[in-house]
Amino acid sequence: MKLLFLVNELAHLKAPQSTTELIHTACKRGHQVHVLDVTGLTLRTDRRLAARCVRLEGVPTPQQIPELLRGPTESVLLEPKDAVLVRTNPGRDPRVALQRLALELLELAEEQGVRVLNRPSRLLRSMSKLNLASLPAQCLPRTLVSADPVALREFVLASTGPVVLKPLVGTQGKGVWFLDPAAPRNLAQILESLLSEGAVMAQDRIPGAEQGDVRVIVLNGEVLQVDGKIAAVRRVPGPGEERSNVAKGGTPTAAVLTDAQLQTATTLARTLMDQGIHLAGLDLIGDAIVEANVFATGGLGDAGLFSGVDFLGPVMEGLEAYLDRP
Repeated sequence: MKLLFLVNELAHLKAPQSTTELIHTACKRGHQVHVLDVTGLTLRTDRRLAARCVRLEGVPTPQQIPELLRGPTESVLLEPKDAVLVRTNPGRDPRVALQRLALELLELAEEQGVRVLNRPSRLLRSMSKLNLASLPAQCLPRTLVSADPVALREFVLASTGPVVLKPLVGTQGKGVWFLDPAAPRNLAQILESLLSEGAVMAQDRIPGAEQGDVRVIVLNGEVLQVDGKIAAVRRVPGPGEERSNVAKGGTPTAAVLTDAQLQTATTLARTLMDQGIHLAGLDLIGDAIVEANVFATGGLGDAGLFSGVDFLGPVMEGLEAYLDRP
């Protein structure tokens, strides 16, 4: 199968990342693997889609792949039955227009018979945390999204416990604030700072959040499991830090899911599958979801390390099973 991986920028891919590991796994499974970034798609004068990409020969190791992606590129025509795996991260790319254009062009490619995972139309709606609004309400904490400072202030002051304020568009824990509504110090200044960058998501803080969150990988409508081991990672905040993001000093550790967490993840996996989201990482605190990572789902390597099983092979096998359908 001709399999193309779409990433933010070719030069930014690194060896330890899940995307690099998936590329290596695809090469190992005998696919014709190409890698392109969001500048690489072209709508030709004949309305066909072409991709300027790097073709990987043989089975390079994950450590070799970043260097190979600095090599020469070629233009490849996207044909019916070719497959594109979207592994971008719009939250880490200031080129919002290019990210949107890439997904819109992939929508056209879909119409021409190219198979794209995850579904571009749903990814376009998931370029912000607003994608949580399409998930079952019982799986979320009380949530408000607004660019209205009055509405946000009212949400905070009406809360019966701590609240979280964060940018609607963002990643790696940047711009996240925790507030006590009984003594919301500097609330006006915090809202002013957040709103200067765009809309804000406000949520009730879930009890136990100080202990970190759990990333659960879901695939084709089910929680990913191999030999009875669930693909999940707990992220524990570092000393003096309330955010569990690895970029903010959080430490990945082994995760053990409760029955309630497994039920929530299963419900969400099936909802996402109905929306065309086959592979995703669900960030849970308690049995509630706080973020649905539907672009470059990370954590596969750590989950495999802690559980002692390979999740990368089963992920590729599961995606192939869907892509190979009649």
